[in-house]
Amino acid sequence: MRWILVALVVANLALFTVWQTGGERAAAVTEQNPERIRVVPIERLGMPGAAVVPASACRIFVAASDDQARALRAALAGSSAEVSVQAPGPSTGHLVYLPPAPNHAEAQRRVAALRQAGFDDAFPLPDGSLRHGVSLGLFAREAGAREMAARVTALGYEVRIAPRPAGEWRLTAHWPRGSGVERGVAAAAALAARALDCP
Repeated sequence: MRWILVALVVANLALFTVWQTGGERAAAVTEQNPERIRVVPIERLGMPGAAVVPASACRIFVAASDDQARALRAALAGSSAEVSVQAPGPSTGHLVYLPPAPNHAEAQRRVAALRQAGFDDAFPLPDGSLRHGVSLGLFAREAGAREMAARVTALGYEVRIAPRPAGEWRLTAHWPRGSGVERGVAAAAALAARALDCP
């Protein structure tokens, strides 16, 4: 039995020596000629996503007026966007309205007084250049608009007739490399333009 134990100890020492020598050789190999090691760009490895190309971005902005559309176009161009503009179509009909009141409370007071006088279609205009004005209706024919204006003028109000707004301006902005989107969106928000996703 003693000779078996001695043989196992000798075998273990032999294996340990071989393992140690092999590890030192491997270390020596890795340390030799470090100047020959080259870093390969990840694009050359053919890995998915190796060539990263910035994605383009697109947004549609809606402007309520010609002036707002012009200012918005300049702001978007300043954010490196390519901008195309779609103007509203020709106006149809006529809007009869009271000019804007000094504040919301006064606009509401005028609406209440007009409704009490029998003008049920009176309502406050919520935004844009006519904010706090009072709409008295949209008319397809100018004659109908003038008749309504005359009736309200007889109550002592200043009444105006304007072509019915034809729609909104749409500006489509493309950022080919995806940069500048945040600046463009912020500029549009500062001009109170509505933002939509491109289809």
